[in-house]
Amino acid sequence: MKIFPAIDIKDKKCVRLVKGDFNKKTIYSANPIELVKKWESLGINRVHIVDLEGARYGKFTNINVIEQICKLSTLDVEVGGGIRNRDVAHSLIDAGVDTVIVGTIAIRDKEEVLTIAQEIGASRVAIALDARNDKVAVDGWENNTETTISNIIHDYQKYNINKYIYTDIDKDGTEEGPNRLKLIELLNTKNIELIASGGIGSIQDIENLSSLSLFGLIIGKALYSGTVDISEAIKLTKKGY
Repeated sequence: MKIFPAIDIKDKKCVRLVKGDFNKKTIYSANPIELVKKWESLGINRVHIVDLEGARYGKFTNINVIEQICKLSTLDVEVGGGIRNRDVAHSLIDAGVDTVIVGTIAIRDKEEVLTIAQEIGASRVAIALDARNDKVAVDGWENNTETTISNIIHDYQKYNINKYIYTDIDKDGTEEGPNRLKLIELLNTKNIELIASGGIGSIQDIENLSSLSLFGLIIGKALYSGTVDISEAIKLTKKGY
């Protein structure tokens, strides 16, 4: 299981929201690039970045920040938020991003997602499964749909898109623990790489997920509040879990 520190960017600053609520915002760093360097110096080798304004309004706005992060670090970078067409996906790949994450477009424009996967490679595309009560939310989590998580996986797995990032929105930013039962259910799906997000608040939470066959774990607020020590989290993942 790999650790992905989360960097959510708004107004070019690193912030955290609670349950995706833009009115519940805390600024943790005015310089995302310095934050990436910090994680890298502590032994992290990958990072999860979201352009919050892009996710909310449908237009990716932080390409320059992403480009600098990729240029100044050796981290594997995955990026989501506002990737609504192939041009944005290509610009991120050209900037040095390893994986592009699509969410809203995965619901609204399947053909565009398949085109992106064909042009940059299916292995470089991850589908965001951002959900409340198993129903996927879009537009920066501000609008709910009737589409279920299982429907999305079924729709895209047949095209060899096997990377999925599951976020329980009601857990995100709360540090109340992840939705372990839902993760177990999703891992019953064969041949997917699943990354879990939302709710991590302690090292015990990480240990509780260590027996699952997760590809990775995204940690956000717990790293910034200090309830999870990144070095300790890395040690856990190196124990063969």
